[in-house]
Amino acid sequence: AVHFQAMTNSLEKSKEISIEQILNRNGDSMHVTEVKKLAKSEDDPPLIFGWENVDAFVNSLNQEAPADLPPFNLPDLPINTEQFKLALLNNIRDRSDHRTMPVGTSVIPCTKSQFGHAVGEAASLRFEPWFQAIAARPGTTPIAKIYVPRPRSNTVDQAIAPRPPPAAQLWHTDVHAQAPAPHPAAPF
Repeated sequence: AVHFQAMTNSLEKSKEISIEQILNRNGDSMHVTEVKKLAKSEDDPPLIFGWENVDAFVNSLNQEAPADLPPFNLPDLPINTEQFKLALLNNIRDRSDHRTMPVGTSVIPCTKSQFGHAVGEAASLRFEPWFQAIAARPGTTPIAKIYVPRPRSNTVDQAIAPRPPPAAQLWHTDVHAQAPAPHPAAPF
């Protein structure tokens, strides 16, 4: 846990975050070459998840599931972090196209239209009562930063623009780290 925190702090201080750094931190280093190939296309940008408090989120879910039904299909509880990540990625991706199957537990390949769909799906999850119930618990959020590769580069930018939180933040954006949230922290 200390090593992970030190690595997270060093990545956050760097202005340039690489695809390789994110995938290594996520435990998906075996997919670096494949994701770098996907990232070379400006027309079909992948969505890359830099997981943060997802373990704490899943542990909290396993300890006490919210009364509301989850907004997507989850395996029966208890689940592990990898199962949760895949269920979440499969919910966010455009399921009408088999080419958008997640790469590892960190990346959703997308066309431009699928990218818009996936970002919209991810952003809308923060309003779901199920996520809000878990996100209100201390230390469970944000569960990830969501990135898009920069054109012709192995570095990334955040895919969801920072904005004031509606309540709890499901996705990590830089705004809620600077300004106090009016409600408990959310999952992203």
